Amino acid sequence: MTARPRRKRLSRDADVATRYRVYEVPGGLEVEEISFIEASRRRVFFDEVVLVTYHRYRPVSAIGVAAVFALLFALCAAVLREPAGAQVAAGFAALGGLFTLLLAVLVVNPYHAITVFGLRNRARIVRRLSGRRAREIYARLCREVEAAQRAARGGEPAAAVEVS
Repeated sequence: MTARPRRKRLSRDADVATRYRVYEVPGGLEVEEISFIEASRRRVFFDEVVLVTYHRYRPVSAIGVAAVFALLFALCAAVLREPAGAQVAAGFAALGGLFTLLLAVLVVNPYHAITVFGLRNRARIVRRLSGRRAREIYARLCREVEAAQRAARGGEPAAAVEVS
């Protein structure tokens, strides 16, 4: 049996049908993509990285769903107040309050995403509620990419790029 390289998990994320996990391995990043019927693993090597980006975003679909449910439960509480009684209306109002709280958390706290573009693959690291940790990961990845590419060039300094 061969020993697996030591992996450090940086991120896990999911969409409707797929789960993503990003690990840091010696010399690069490893992305595991697991769907209902297929699992794949790919790598982005630091010496092949073209671009590293950092940005924040808010999950618009989750915000929309939370807003719809908050309004739905508030409407049910208002409509059912008279025919069903105060206890049923209070229950619907409490559920609407929970979705309103979720909506506030989603709006106030953006997700932090770091995307590493390689020549053939890309890795997306998503951090929730931890902007400081995301900026630390971004800075460390930039340093490691620069060191790996400098070593691949033989220790030469990077060529200056003019931006017009």
